[in-house]
Amino acid sequence: MPPVNPDLRVENRIDIVLVLLRAGAECGPEPEPVVGITRLMKLLFLLEKEASITQVLASGERYFDFQPYDMGPFDADVYDAIEFLEDVKLVKATPTGRSAAEDAVERSRLLADVDADALAQSEYTPPEAFRLTATGVDVARKLLETLPAEVRASLERVKRDYNPMPLRDLLRYVYRRYPDAASYSRIRAQLGLE
Repeated sequence: MPPVNPDLRVENRIDIVLVLLRAGAECGPEPEPVVGITRLMKLLFLLEKEASITQVLASGERYFDFQPYDMGPFDADVYDAIEFLEDVKLVKATPTGRSAAEDAVERSRLLADVDADALAQSEYTPPEAFRLTATGVDVARKLLETLPAEVRASLERVKRDYNPMPLRDLLRYVYRRYPDAASYSRIRAQLGLE
């Protein structure tokens, strides 16, 4: 394993994805994975809204630009960030084998007249669990240590409070708390919000 650069610090949105994946590991060496791209996207959105994470970005760096979309706040750059982190072997995405119909819907863009409950009973690719590799754990730990204590505490709280939620509950929370971010949602009725 290559040595970790001692001058590392959180500077951009890719670093924020890493520290999010590392957050919550205070009870053990293995951080809890984030299951599904929809959940990852909503957690990153909540970091911006509830953890003031953007204050740590280097000058001129931009955070994700979440826009209202079919399943609430969305930015296609989250896909690019995860793909990059996988390519450089800091993150590994593994199939979970568990059902999360909302992730399958968003991933395949089948939202025209899709019933998420019916889709949950059908055949589809299960969501992936995003985990840090051993090198990713080291890099993310180092990055996390550079954050101001209040930002680190907020980051830990967001992951601790929202990552374990069933995805439907997480979506309901985001939709209710940030209704503008869900203004184009096509699943409001399926979530019992209409």
